[in-house]
Order: sequence, then C-alpha cells, then structure tokens
Amino acid sequence: MKKIFCILMLVITVIVKAESKNIYETIETNEDSYKNREKRVLDNLNDTAKALKEANSWLIEAKKHKNSHQQASAYKAIMHLVEKKFRMIYADSLLIKAKESKNDITLGSAYLTVGAAFYDNKEYTKALDNYIITRSALLN
Repeated sequence: MKKIFCILMLVITVIVKAESKNIYETIETNEDSYKNREKRVLDNLNDTAKALKEANSWLIEAKKHKNSHQQASAYKAIMHLVEKKFRMIYADSLLIKAKESKNDITLGSAYLTVGAAFYDNKEYTKALDNYIITRSALLN
C-alpha cells in the first residue's frame, strides 16, 4: 500500500511540475509576442496603415489573453496612430484598461496620453485635469 501511495505521489508531482513549466513558458511566450508586436508597430511608423494594423492585432491578442496592461498599451499606440479627430474614441478604453491593470505607471501614462489628446484638441482645462490625475497616479 505504501508503494502504491509513493508511486501515485511521484506521478502527481511529475504532472504538476510539467503543467507549471508549461504555464511559465506560455507567460514568457506571450510577453515575447507582445514585445514583437510593439516592435512591429514602431518599425512601421513611417507607414501609418501598417502600424495601425499591427497595433490592432496587438490589441486583439491582448484581449484574447485578457491582459489589461497590454490592452492599454495597444490602445495607447492606436491613439497615437489614428487621425486627431478619432483619438478621443479610444481614450475611454485606454483609461478603463489602464485602471484594470492596477499598475500606477500604466495608469499615469494613460492619463498623460489622454491629456495630450485634449491639449491637441485645444481643450486645455480637460488636458490640465488629466495631467493632475497623472501626477497623482505616479506619486502614489
């Protein structure tokens, strides 16, 4: 009976180790994939259509993996790539995902990006409000 128990425990340990290794490999693979997507966006900045296509595929992948930080980063990239009149369409999504990420730097960066978009639209009071929120988020 002891031998069966020991063999069973050994098998369970091997299975758990194998599964945990796969989880870590998946996390690393996802992070590498996000870095590659970001690089492709940056490499195509001279061709806005290609860069926007890459940013949208980055967003789709981040949504698939439910990665709020990467979704916020993709929305931020999209905001920088679309025409000025369309930027505010993505602002709410950027802020929502930045808040979901629970990362002060991501949140501060999101408010800074939205503030810059308001500034470009000559909405200086809203821009200032976002800059103040940025400061608060980064000082916490």
